[in-house]
Amino acid sequence: MQLANTAARWEVNAMTLMITPSQEPDSMFGATVNNGEEEDFALSLLRDSEIKLPFWLAKAIQYDVSGFHEKALDLAYDTIDDHLLSEHFESVDQILSINPDWLSTRLIVGFLTATRSAADKLNKREKFKHAGKETVSNRGELESGLFAGL
Repeated sequence: MQLANTAARWEVNAMTLMITPSQEPDSMFGATVNNGEEEDFALSLLRDSEIKLPFWLAKAIQYDVSGFHEKALDLAYDTIDDHLLSEHFESVDQILSINPDWLSTRLIVGFLTATRSAADKLNKREKFKHAGKETVSNRGELESGLFAGL
């Protein structure tokens, strides 16, 4: 599923989220959950015990869905870089355990770019790369050379 600047639906463990983008990068935007209640999208991702996302990642997804792509990538690059510089490779592997279907093509490629320098120290990176490429291909967004060098 491609996430764009329009409302999007995500099926999450039998719960449907309807995401409505905001026009402000720091504002919250509503996710209408099954029962019709409004709640912040990042918090709704964290609330489900089946989804183990760090708050920064839920925020990056929120920015990306809202159309603030640079802000999403900056947050991802900075956080991943901090983990790598601190040699917290297990934390980065945990990030790379996310289902790439949850991420835009931009974030998938961004995660692979940010982790390229430590590829030999990250056990889950290759699996994420293959799953990410399959996700991008299934969306019809796989361009020649997109994953070259990653």
